[in-house]
Amino acid sequence: MQKLIDLNYSWHRAYYKKIKGYYACATEYFETEDGKSKHRTILLHTYLTNSKNKYVDHKNHNTLDNRKDNLRVTNNARNSQHRNGANKNNKTGVRNVHLVTRYGGKQLYLVQLMKNGERYKWEFELNEFQEACDFAELKRQEIFGEFAGNG
Repeated sequence: MQKLIDLNYSWHRAYYKKIKGYYACATEYFETEDGKSKHRTILLHTYLTNSKNKYVDHKNHNTLDNRKDNLRVTNNARNSQHRNGANKNNKTGVRNVHLVTRYGGKQLYLVQLMKNGERYKWEFELNEFQEACDFAELKRQEIFGEFAGNG
């Protein structure tokens, strides 16, 4: 049976700087044993999956889409693997593809992925940027499977 949203909560969307996006959430106000007024935020995807202290992944990357078929309970590593785009300090703009300068000044593209503490690296010449991008996508799919995310 599907869990219904508790109407005692006032649901809204809130901006989260860490993800640069929004989550659907509610604020619950309560009083502690010593009479102090406190509150806590309840994230809708956590509430619907009943997954307190666990990670919930949005399969389509839309954090406001909380349909049951778009949510899956996972762990931190898998949730981190399944993300969009490159890191903000990546100069190529393509996830897992980095422009590096070796000793002696030689530049090349490095495709690099990590899973379970194991690092995977492949090198491409400067004239092989598109090949490096395609290869990174292929290896993400191969290594991370359904949690490969988008480049």
